[in-house]
Amino acid sequence: MNEITLKTEKIDWLKLIDLALKRKDWGKKHTLYHYGTTSVTCVMKEFNFENSTAWFRLTALHLTDGETSENSTFVRYALNNFSLEDFKIHLGKKITSLLKETKDYFVSTKAKLKYKQLRHYSFQTSKEQIIKAGFQEELNAINELDGSLKDDCIDLLKDRVVDELNKEFKKQVAEYIKKDDTIILGFDSILEELRGEQ
Repeated sequence: MNEITLKTEKIDWLKLIDLALKRKDWGKKHTLYHYGTTSVTCVMKEFNFENSTAWFRLTALHLTDGETSENSTFVRYALNNFSLEDFKIHLGKKITSLLKETKDYFVSTKAKLKYKQLRHYSFQTSKEQIIKAGFQEELNAINELDGSLKDDCIDLLKDRVVDELNKEFKKQVAEYIKKDDTIILGFDSILEELRGEQ
């Protein structure tokens, strides 16, 4: 049986920047962590020569049911202001934050899909729904207006109605997120590795 293990790549950040400046490694993607179906990658996106600052894009990738979920953030390395150790600490915090945001987004999306039948959209809002939501007086006042002013006011009213109608949807999604115990293969292992490095 094959055992899944956490793989990490130790990056020589100064060498990476030096190679990029020599156009030998510009835009190359490096896998910092890989565990099961989860990876954290890094690519240098920009270097500002004026203030000796490198910008890296960190990306968390997670494969679920044949679909890839991806979330990115940027981290700055100011060569004149950060020691390499300071940068690694900063990088670890950014990766931790990125993984947590990715998991939150994943769980939130799952919850919204589960309760999608409760969700209302302004473009689908009918006169009956406006009245049922308690906005009869506002609707009557708007109907006395003319032209584009009337159309704009109806659109704004529909937005208010949708906010009212979506209270149950938002409540169910929030409860789902609160109770969710989803474990994304690799996230906890990578976070544990990061804690050990700091």
